[in-house]
Amino acid sequence: MVWQLEYLTILFVVAVMMSSCVSMEPIRLNLRYEGLSENGSKQDKLSAGEKCTIVVGSIIDSRSNTETIGHFGPAPVLADGVVAWLTEGVNHLGDSGEIALSDAGSSSEKAPRLEIALRRVSVYDNPVRLHATVVLNTRVQYTADSSADRLYRGEGDRMDWTGGTSELLDTLNLALTDALRKVKSDLVTACGIER
Repeated sequence: MVWQLEYLTILFVVAVMMSSCVSMEPIRLNLRYEGLSENGSKQDKLSAGEKCTIVVGSIIDSRSNTETIGHFGPAPVLADGVVAWLTEGVNHLGDSGEIALSDAGSSSEKAPRLEIALRRVSVYDNPVRLHATVVLNTRVQYTADSSADRLYRGEGDRMDWTGGTSELLDTLNLALTDALRKVKSDLVTACGIER
């Protein structure tokens, strides 16, 4: 009976020590995009006339919760530069050479116009993994009378090795890259470019 009491006391002390070490302070991420690097071999094969020109219109944050993007343990995760991060990702859509991006004020009036609204961005941890989700709502305006609305969901999942903010950012970038690859695939298909 005495050893059980000692065992319970030790468990209680360890639990108190562990709970006092867990930070409840918010984790702030300065988002920057690193991803969507792809083989540029297609770029050499396509001339400027063969590339799909897309006019990039508005890129907005339309999330219902703009204060936090998730949690890491008990601490909330906050993010700075969400729209800039998404814009940077969209700017990489033309890296493979199949798509040429154009600004909204350019002379490409007949080119399809891409509008993007960020619906969700989240990251959270479970005991050994990190998971992120990005949901994009897109509208491609082909002509004055023809448009296509789509919802894209990107997922990122990786091991949580160090519990650092760089791993949270890497997981978010995996999710955004996943969503943008799907957007790019549909844009290339709509332009009729053979892959």
